[in-house]
Amino acid sequence: MKLTIDLKFFTYSVIAFVIAYSIVSGFAQKFVKFAAVENEMGCFFLAALMGVICLFASFERVKK
Repeated sequence: MKLTIDLKFFTYSVIAFVIAYSIVSGFAQKFVKFAAVENEMGCFFLAALMGVICLFASFERVKK
């Protein structure tokens, strides 16, 4: 079984994880003013979930 990586989804995954990390580290607070902590946690959860889903979608099996 051979796997290939689809760079389009892998790039989306890296971008989503960078956004999730910037929200957790507080760097995103310089650009986006969250109304409450719950909104910040929700945005982090959605960005991390998008990163995981795109990471799973980036791997494909090669069919002969």
